[in-house]
Amino acid sequence: MIKEKFSKAAKDIKDNWIEFTLTMFLAVVLFVIDIVSKHVAYNAMHAEYEAKGFVALKTAVPYLFDVTLVFNNGAAWNMGAGLKPLLTGISLIMAFVIFFVLFLYFKKLPRFAKIGISLCLAGDVGNLIDRFGFLIEAEGIYNRGVVDFIVFDFWKSFPVFNIADSCLVIGIIVLIVGYIVVSIIQAKKANEVQQMHPEVGDNADLKEKLAQKSAIKNEDSSQEGEKDE
Repeated sequence: MIKEKFSKAAKDIKDNWIEFTLTMFLAVVLFVIDIVSKHVAYNAMHAEYEAKGFVALKTAVPYLFDVTLVFNNGAAWNMGAGLKPLLTGISLIMAFVIFFVLFLYFKKLPRFAKIGISLCLAGDVGNLIDRFGFLIEAEGIYNRGVVDFIVFDFWKSFPVFNIADSCLVIGIIVLIVGYIVVSIIQAKKANEVQQMHPEVGDNADLKEKLAQKSAIKNEDSSQEGEKDE
């Protein structure tokens, strides 16, 4: 059963390899941007951090973003600080889960979900690198925890964050909003089917089939119109 599922998923990926490649490319690009930005921030400010124990806020984008340098030993808001193996393990498991969801259900996922999942994958792996470096007590940038350096200028009480955190949050928002919109559209179509076919009643499966049939019919009509033109 599992082998068949993976074989089918592999075939779906092969049939949609261009879109899959672009989706993974987006995740890789965001991951690289996160890693490079952390190194740039660290190299620019770690001397001040070592000398003072903190880095004074510096304006990056006026009225929007400032930069500083902090090291997060835990999760969001530094929760779970000191639980290095646990947090590293959770990040690693989440990376595998996110990737396999994308791999196994790629063909079925709507485009917004593919984008949202790729953002989440980039964000999770970006912070995983920092957590793993902190776990093995690597020297330099990784010896204190996850590197955070971005501060909202208009909301300075908000926790300092990084590009990976942004990818995770935006990815989750894309998924939530996307599926809410899809649910609203599906409910609207179901109501239209109910009005056109009152004999359907509360048969959800029949409603869905009629809605799909209606969508296919509309698409065929649109294509015929284009040909006539």
